Amino acid sequence: MKKYGSLVKNILQFTVIYKLIILFAFSPLLRLVLKEYLKKVSVSIAFNQNMIEVFLSFQGIIILLILLLAMMFLIYYNLYVVIQIITLEHQQKNINSKKSF
Repeated sequence: MKKYGSLVKNILQFTVIYKLIILFAFSPLLRLVLKEYLKKVSVSIAFNQNMIEVFLSFQGIIILLILLLAMMFLIYYNLYVVIQIITLEHQQKNINSKKSF
């Protein structure tokens, strides 16, 4: 049971710090990108008319791709680090150790 305590502690530490970074750095940045795009095209989607056409335009597709790729990368990185923490704990290696390149 003691060995799982260290694992849970390391995962929680990373998760809390990572979520704070997401909350205060990446989320406002992604929200700004979406708001600027919506502000630019707000006249045509004021009453939900042509909303699909606005997001299926070239600029809309680019914005959606940027947002989706950014969110997918952030999720991938989170899962990658958690898996690495679990792997290092399983191999009983120190997480803070530096590898020589």
